[in-house]
Amino acid sequence: MSVTDTYKRQFTLLLSQFKSAYPSYKLEKQRNIATDATSNFLNVERNLNNLFKDMSLAEAENDNKIKKISGQLKKYDSEISLYKKELKREKQQLDAIIQRSRAGEQFKEQYDVIKEDTRNTFYYDAFGVVGVAYLTYLVATSGAVQHMASHH
Repeated sequence: MSVTDTYKRQFTLLLSQFKSAYPSYKLEKQRNIATDATSNFLNVERNLNNLFKDMSLAEAENDNKIKKISGQLKKYDSEISLYKKELKREKQQLDAIIQRSRAGEQFKEQYDVIKEDTRNTFYYDAFGVVGVAYLTYLVATSGAVQHMASHH
């Protein structure tokens, strides 16, 4: 129940009490002849009815404002969840870069160990070629992903 409805109920009750207290109310209203009490009451009635109209309008306007605000909130909420998804995706990309660079470090450590252990030129050269290619790939891909991430 709206505020307006509550006031209307109270006023209707008041009006019925007044009508029973002044039986001439209806007659005087029809004839447009009014005692002070009746004319005062008619003024109050008119003012209250105007007030109820204003209140109803204000409530309707408020409802519209609330709808508009909740619409904006929903829009922001969907934008926020979109940003969360983007951040999650970027974090996954960064985690992948970190893992690849760790893998690259491990590969380099293994490469260094093999280089120390083996003086065999064939192994050395083969690992050298593969190692350089792999590290180049790591640098190239991490650079590309960081380039993408910086544009967000």
